[in-house]
Amino acid sequence: MMDGRVGRIRTDLDTQGHEGVVLVSYAVKYASAFYGPFRDAAHSAPSLGDRRGYQMDPPNAREALREARLDEERVAMAALLGIRWTGADMIVTYWALKAARWMEGT
Repeated sequence: MMDGRVGRIRTDLDTQGHEGVVLVSYAVKYASAFYGPFRDAAHSAPSLGDRRGYQMDPPNAREALREARLDEERVAMAALLGIRWTGADMIVTYWALKAARWMEGT
């Protein structure tokens, strides 16, 4: 996400009366039949290459869970920092206790 994007989306949703809408990120990107049409509709289809090489096979949930668990600290801290960069004043996360220990170096 680009800096400030989540904050901008939240502000726009709130302004339009959608305060109850929750923004949710994802940790695993799947190579599904819906991805291509979505990118086309959003005018963000890649101009070169095929993205399926780094996307998960949708029926293979075991692989997705394994990949999501790899490099937990590095990925979690990058995600939390990204959320902070986008303007979040508070982050509610299952990583709270682990992140506190990682930041303390214990």
